[in-house]
Amino acid sequence: MSDNEEAFKDSDVEDDELLQDWTNASRLIGNGNKHSIPLRGEKDYEPDGTTVQVSMLSQAKNAMFNVLRQPDRGTIIKNQVKAFYDMENHYAVVKRPKGTFTNSIGTPNSDGSLTLQFYEFVYLVERGTVTPIFNIEIEGKKCEYILSIQEVYSFFKSQAELDEFYLYAYLKRMGYIVCAKNWKYGHRDSFQELYFNKYLKSSSRPSYINNFFHLFSKFSYTVIRNTPNVLKKILGFCPMKFTSTSQIYESIGNAIPFYVPPKTSHELYESKCSNMSNYGTSKYKIVFDIWKPNPNFKKSYRYLPDFQVVMYNKNSNTSQFPTLSDFREILQHLDYKYPFIDDIDVLESKQPINNKKENKVKQETQMQNQKIKKPKKSTGNAYSRKMKKIKDGYRSFLLAIMDDGLLSIVKITETDFGSENIWYVPPTGNDRNNKPKQKRKA
Repeated sequence: MSDNEEAFKDSDVEDDELLQDWTNASRLIGNGNKHSIPLRGEKDYEPDGTTVQVSMLSQAKNAMFNVLRQPDRGTIIKNQVKAFYDMENHYAVVKRPKGTFTNSIGTPNSDGSLTLQFYEFVYLVERGTVTPIFNIEIEGKKCEYILSIQEVYSFFKSQAELDEFYLYAYLKRMGYIVCAKNWKYGHRDSFQELYFNKYLKSSSRPSYINNFFHLFSKFSYTVIRNTPNVLKKILGFCPMKFTSTSQIYESIGNAIPFYVPPKTSHELYESKCSNMSNYGTSKYKIVFDIWKPNPNFKKSYRYLPDFQVVMYNKNSNTSQFPTLSDFREILQHLDYKYPFIDDIDVLESKQPINNKKENKVKQETQMQNQKIKKPKKSTGNAYSRKMKKIKDGYRSFLLAIMDDGLLSIVKITETDFGSENIWYVPPTGNDRNNKPKQKRKA
């Protein structure tokens, strides 16, 4: 099966995003050739000098040239979507929007029109979804001037705006749903709002006794834990007797200070409330919220995004690579679907479906999922689990680096090296792998 046939079966792929195949267009023209050229496959690495390769290349060229020679080319007027560029406000307006792109792109207006940000406007122009038009006056009459791609690119005001467009277009072509971080249209969920509605708002009468015992236990735990370190500073030595190597490693870990990131929803909420005043506006702002493809997504009510991305241009003289303090500020301002907040029920907003067929299909899939037994998660080795925690981390964001027009995206993760104790793997008696192997008798 070719790539085009698979793309036609995918409902999420739009018609204008399919790969062009000149053979389909040549069949519609009807040049008298009854033999159809096969669909394109993988490209050859280099010319091999065979007649088969030369004939296939000539057939592909002739199919393309026959289509280009036809004088009747253009767009259907009924399907044409015009986007009028406003130079003063630096955005475009679609007076009569139509198409599937309106599900995740553009801000609807009260008069039925759709306002496009400039990066959205350029992206749709490159795809051929909209026709870029600029209103001009000639001898007192308003005329519609169709802009070219070069003219649309000339309207970029800064290099940062161009970098954001490259990032937006790349993510959209990958199939993600992308919206601006500071987009004020509709409603957008936040972690603090969900946590407040889940825990704080539901408890009208807080239990002061429980809070007192919680603070007392937390204080006593810290005092008992830090007692050896305090005595070591006062006496100059640690009044402990080590009976195993694990105690030595644990004492070294307690002596070295380390940062502990928030690992639960409660710790994250406390850190946001306490440290928000300490962190000001960061130099590196979160540019876009990113969601995985979802047919039920609605831009008027956006749930927590799956990722958040920060832009950095390596070739800019005014910006430098983020430091540790910059990373901490970015992590503090994150607001996305954290991997450890499943207890808050951060679910995707599911709108009611009116179609009965879709309801039946949904019920059938749910019944099938219930019948299928999920395999039990293997606990694995303790060392491998700890290494996986360090690799995955807790809070993370995407850093998009622009280097001479080449875009690379790196995932920056906040991890905890001090609490995992990866330098020591305690032996377990039940582990068969740790038992000494018996020698075979000769």
